[in-house]
Amino acid sequence: MDDQPKNEKDKIRRGEWLMILFTFGIFATGLIAALIFFKQLGVMKGQLEEMKATTDSMRLDQRAWVVVKDVKFENELKVGEINRFSLTFINVGKTPAQRVRFKYTSRVHMSGKPDIVTPVPSDEYKDLSLGPGTKFVVSGNTLPPRLNQADVVGLESGSIVFTLSVEVTYQDVFREEKKKLHKTTYCGFYKPENKPDFTLCNSGNYVE
Repeated sequence: MDDQPKNEKDKIRRGEWLMILFTFGIFATGLIAALIFFKQLGVMKGQLEEMKATTDSMRLDQRAWVVVKDVKFENELKVGEINRFSLTFINVGKTPAQRVRFKYTSRVHMSGKPDIVTPVPSDEYKDLSLGPGTKFVVSGNTLPPRLNQADVVGLESGSIVFTLSVEVTYQDVFREEKKKLHKTTYCGFYKPENKPDFTLCNSGNYVE
């Protein structure tokens, strides 16, 4: 009779240990599952980042890129005549550039001094479309359009500088990029030793 309570206690104790082991088993299984999950999550995240990087790289390779090229005076500078310059916009990318807009501002100034003539921005060219490899040439006049003897001598000697600043904005055909404006800026100046081509400024030239 005295052994019965002892047996009951042993059974209870074994039951408690079994419950502890069972609980620990569940905890260990959950922990292992969580570790596997987070490992898989890390792998999936890495794969997604690689896919995004690949997609971004493909988009950069396939998107439109509008640049400004061949900026120059069309003829030798002459006194009393209209001296025209030209600049070429070209889409060097692989897909069309849409809603292309651009404007330019020309300046005539002496190095480190105020403008001789107040800069006047051009009219804005709006909503053009440039397919891959398509060029669009624009011409403009110096300020003032008819240069006097002092102006020509100054420009050809480098004491007077004619600077041209251009800003281009456009959109891409990719769905993710349609609302994003890409921007290209150009800054160049007339340097007699490099004529008729303009020379790039130290800043103000970038493509995004």
